[in-house]
Amino acid sequence: MRSAPRCVIAAILSIGVLAAAGLIAGSSRSANADTTAAANDVAPLPADPATIPGYGQDPVSLLGPSRLTAHQLAGYVLSVGHPRASVPIEQLAQIFLEEGAGLGVRADLAWAQSIIETGNFHLPDGGQVHPDDNNFAGIGACDSCHSGHRYPSARIGVRAQMQLLRGYADPHPLAGAMIHPPRSYLGIAPTWRQMGHGRWATAPNYSDAILRTYASMLRFAHVDLSFQPPPLDGVTLARAATAPGAPYEPPVREGDGLYLASPNGQVYDVGDARFWGSAVGVQHHGRAVAVITTPHAGGYWVVFADGRVLAFGSAPTLGNTSKGTVAAAPLADGVGYWTVDRDGHVRAFGVALHLEPAVGTIAPDVRIVDIAATRTGRGYWLADSRGRVYPVGDARSFGNAHGVGADDPVVAIAATPWDDGYWLATATGRVFGFGKAHTSGGLAQEFAEHADPATFTTDKARRDKGLADSQRHLVVALRPAPSGHGYWLVTADGMVVGRGSAPDFAPVEIAGVPVLAATSRLDAAPPLR
Repeated sequence: MRSAPRCVIAAILSIGVLAAAGLIAGSSRSANADTTAAANDVAPLPADPATIPGYGQDPVSLLGPSRLTAHQLAGYVLSVGHPRASVPIEQLAQIFLEEGAGLGVRADLAWAQSIIETGNFHLPDGGQVHPDDNNFAGIGACDSCHSGHRYPSARIGVRAQMQLLRGYADPHPLAGAMIHPPRSYLGIAPTWRQMGHGRWATAPNYSDAILRTYASMLRFAHVDLSFQPPPLDGVTLARAATAPGAPYEPPVREGDGLYLASPNGQVYDVGDARFWGSAVGVQHHGRAVAVITTPHAGGYWVVFADGRVLAFGSAPTLGNTSKGTVAAAPLADGVGYWTVDRDGHVRAFGVALHLEPAVGTIAPDVRIVDIAATRTGRGYWLADSRGRVYPVGDARSFGNAHGVGADDPVVAIAATPWDDGYWLATATGRVFGFGKAHTSGGLAQEFAEHADPATFTTDKARRDKGLADSQRHLVVALRPAPSGHGYWLVTADGMVVGRGSAPDFAPVEIAGVPVLAATSRLDAAPPLR
């Protein structure tokens, strides 16, 4: 997930030095100054790490080597937004690496800072800093300012940022620097945990936001540093382990992962899932109802109830669907998907076949809640709230759920990887298996298995405890494990409960933002039968 940019209070910086160098907009410039600036607008030589205090001693220190390449830095930004810096984003990423190496500053963490400060390098209109300012860290912008500093080139702007970061981490003044913090701030923040709280920014969660973004960058690049992002309450800051240690989530196999989507289009990647971007801040009307992957999960689409569909990663834009959409299903083979509304009207996109349920199959008083595609891509199943399943195309019928009422409706359907069965899940977490889809229990069983045996001493007491706990969590999604021998239940309060071969994952906890949709990372992977 991504955090909103925060305003920096860099008005405390040594502006006099900048003015003397002719590097602030409005400063007087001479031909000699122009020549000096041009001469300085070249890549510096890499610094000797032995000369840099505390170089690389902390995983989130300001000073140390970059763990990501220019291609990875640029690729991440392109996956989450539309940059409009003064130079191409790939060139800017290379400048960050060169300028960071010249001062021993972690360029990838500085890049994460710039993502926060510039809105993914978009530098939106109406802000204090503009694309042609070459200011990627909000330098000179403050809560009561009208504008930030302006630099003659992208490299000089990046250099100013790196010099400031070096100054915050190193108590010794940097000789020949064009900009530096006040002396009282020299060396005050050797790691990113010390940023914010009036040091670089007014926002108390400034360091949290940067480290969260950095963790997402590492996941995007598939760089495993056992990085542990801070909890969402912001109490404990991010930290990483330089020595091997237990990851912050259980180890998972390839494909054991989920994408979750909240009503406002925020996407969360869990387990082996790879983040490709989020719909937060994009104009749309209505809540998100589904997030569905391309084959092999190189991208995904976020589908909204108003019919808008937003594409991320390698997912192409295939068009919007109809208002009132309640669910969507991607094709396992080929780029496309189906969407369905509560009345059972299905629309096809991409290479999906135009298949509709037979006229009269779905009664007018029925509420369709979910759709699941066959692996062949030539059919799908619809499920209604009463537990009835409607096969279309080459989808086969394996039965309906009985005893499902309005107090505990069916909310989701998921098919096995071999199209020989399916599961239905109800709002309270009951799971019904049909065909060769074998049930491994639902929420009540999960809670019963984790009940304290010292307190709940009998099987009946533990079952009753599990049943009572399950009533407090509303299930909103059911997804199959790639092995076909288990599934995940996702609740509205962000729990991700694995049954059978599907592992449990840490919950996604955002107060007041329930998770509404989920999809497996490798829905289109070859079945692991």
